[in-house]
Amino acid sequence: MRRNTIMTSVIFAEIFTAILLGGVPALIILYVTGIPSLFSFLENIMPIPEVLYYFLGLAVLQFLVRCAKHYWFKPTDQIENIVTTLDYLLFKVGAALKGVYRTFFGAMLVILPPIIFVDFSFNLLLVGFFVLFFALMALIQCSIYSTSFAKR
Repeated sequence: MRRNTIMTSVIFAEIFTAILLGGVPALIILYVTGIPSLFSFLENIMPIPEVLYYFLGLAVLQFLVRCAKHYWFKPTDQIENIVTTLDYLLFKVGAALKGVYRTFFGAMLVILPPIIFVDFSFNLLLVGFFVLFFALMALIQCSIYSTSFAKR
């Protein structure tokens, strides 16, 4: 029960932080310079698909290394040291990516639903769902990194 409470509080903290880092700047840009600048802002924080795949690959790699560290039989100390070192390096990379994930999620969470509502089209709706799904995965990744920080 305690673990669920900790994870819930981490998720709420991540949402709040993401809104402050990505959502509020997006709203300021919308208010001060208008919609064209907002689209430019969103294009600038949204990486190209190849970079998104790279970030996804890093997340999957970290997941696999973390599973290998905790659940995989390590026949020698040398293999265990390699897995532990790789886990630590990926942990550092993930910690650095937290700001990117938070900014992206916050901006998408605040700005994308109204854009879809105002300028509705089926293609925009599909893209919006994909982007919100990726943003949600980024939030989950941030939550995992945050709970990892708390454990270290």
